[in-house]
Amino acid sequence: MATFVAGLIVGLLNCWQIALLTLATGPLIVAAGGISNIFLHRLAENIQDAYAEAASIAEQVLPLFIVPIFLLNF
Repeated sequence: MATFVAGLIVGLLNCWQIALLTLATGPLIVAAGGISNIFLHRLAENIQDAYAEAASIAEQVLPLFIVPIFLLNF
């Protein structure tokens, strides 16, 4: 936090217009990152649900194929 404050002071002293522009657009950038994080979290949940459903189906079907293949080896 101290680095941010010190950088802000130096920026305001050297070129106050750019420092004010940065302060004005900073919250917008943070908000955009937060919104994208929400969408990515929802997407990850949907993908996890799809993998869980696929694993459940595979768990039910695989034993049906393993027994006949095992019997063919004898």
